[in-house]
Amino acid sequence: MRFRVIPYERLFRMRRLPRATFIFTDFDRLDFWDLEMAARVYRRVREAGARALNDPARVSSRFRLLRDLRTTAGTTLVSGGCMSGRQRRRFPYSCGPIRRIAGC
Repeated sequence: MRFRVIPYERLFRMRRLPRATFIFTDFDRLDFWDLEMAARVYRRVREAGARALNDPARVSSRFRLLRDLRTTAGTTLVSGGCMSGRQRRRFPYSCGPIRRIAGC
């Protein structure tokens, strides 16, 4: 199996996409418009019949994912962002029991 990383800046400028499985990731680094563009590319890949994972239009941000895990699964993960006013814990974060979340 071969992997090739295509930076979003390059992906957005490509007129033709290679036949491949696309794994969209690293959404925390994208601003609103780049996330919108990534979602468009994702839909374009899917409409062409190729495989694409992690729909940028539906994925949760890291902060939101940790917050939802804490609320739903009862974990002890820290879910405070840098502007939330919550005190940050030191790494590694401790995890409580993680139960299956409905819909996952």
